[in-house]
Amino acid sequence: MKQETVEREIVLNDVVVFMNGHPDAPGCAFSAQMVRILDLLRVQYRAIDVPPSPELGCGTESQQGGPAIPRLYVKGKLVGGYDAVREMFRAGELQAMFAENGVSAFADREFW
Repeated sequence: MKQETVEREIVLNDVVVFMNGHPDAPGCAFSAQMVRILDLLRVQYRAIDVPPSPELGCGTESQQGGPAIPRLYVKGKLVGGYDAVREMFRAGELQAMFAENGVSAFADREFW
């Protein structure tokens, strides 16, 4: 995926998740869990299908040390990959971050 495409999507959308597959048909378990978290919080987001690649992987750090797929951006800033988002969700930090950024999310639902 071209860098200008990534930059355009994160500027045009408040919440963007780059993932393998689509929300209705995730391409890996990590993408499925990221979608589940966002859906449980009822966050409106833009999902971008990123074809699997050895450089990005799914759920692990990329070979360049950057975030893997899936990865979440909020208001143009990288939040992180699945592991970071899961831990933030469990701690209530993800819900707080959405609120601080003016993104509607429902924090009253239990997940784990």
